[in-house]
Amino acid sequence: ISKDLVLYGNVFIVKQRAEYQNIPKRIPLSPINDEKNPIAGYFIAHPATVAPIKDERGKIVSYLQSRHGYQFGRVLGSAKENVAHFNPKDVIHIKADPEDGFTWGNSHLIPVMEDIKLLREVEENVARLIYRFTYPFTQIKVGLPEEGLFASEEEVLDMKNKFDQAPPDATWFTNERTDMKVIGVQGEALDVEPYMKYFRERVFSGLGVSGVQMGLGDTVNRSTSDTMTTEMHDQVKAYQRLVETYITHFIFRELLEEGGYSFYTDPVNNIVYLSFDEIETDLLVKLQNHAIYKYEHDAIDEDEMRQAIGLDPIKES
Repeated sequence: ISKDLVLYGNVFIVKQRAEYQNIPKRIPLSPINDEKNPIAGYFIAHPATVAPIKDERGKIVSYLQSRHGYQFGRVLGSAKENVAHFNPKDVIHIKADPEDGFTWGNSHLIPVMEDIKLLREVEENVARLIYRFTYPFTQIKVGLPEEGLFASEEEVLDMKNKFDQAPPDATWFTNERTDMKVIGVQGEALDVEPYMKYFRERVFSGLGVSGVQMGLGDTVNRSTSDTMTTEMHDQVKAYQRLVETYITHFIFRELLEEGGYSFYTDPVNNIVYLSFDEIETDLLVKLQNHAIYKYEHDAIDEDEMRQAIGLDPIKES
């Protein structure tokens, strides 16, 4: 789920319902789903293979999954057996940062793709530059620009054949009518380091990471690195909250309904939450110490303090 959400901004979870006779039917019909067959499993469908089908009003009436995927809204592959149809009630679509009125979510990596391609192109050009100045070419002039000393075509071809057949460490002895130069060694190449650094930082900024997190220890100072780390953690927490919301409301709640624990009859007790632990350890310690400090100075009671640090209240036996 996390991989598809980060890479594509969309996650499709397909429900598979049990249809065997020896499996009991769900206890009551759920207010959120009128299917009688219980859910047997959840499966991830690749976002590139799924397409929602809408009616004239824009309501999704079906989801299609093609084994060969889609391109420009068209199914790749004409065989009907390669296309699966899913009821919208059996598909959970998690989307990140969707535009208003649009079906699809947006990955924060999409705007960075062009920067990554440009950085790769710059790196390729640098590799070519290194190759060019590592292996310089040799220029051989045959003849002199004077009347009667011009080189004939036979002389030029003869020198070419001798050069091609000679070993790389050969020593050449020529007369005054032959001039040999090694081109490329004396020239000065363009300093590409500022360009490489600029485009690399564009990619890091788009990804929300710093050079330290990508293994470049001498790029930023500690303060800047801590700030970038906090921003990266905020992005991760945003994805976590999105996954928590969808899993809690669209998976846990329906499974509880099937077991007879209806959220709609007893929302206080019949509820299960998905919750991630704090990923920023330093921040967690500061928050816990702050809650304990307020409890020690009578700003909050013990139950509020324990709730703030993620613990249940102590119940008397």
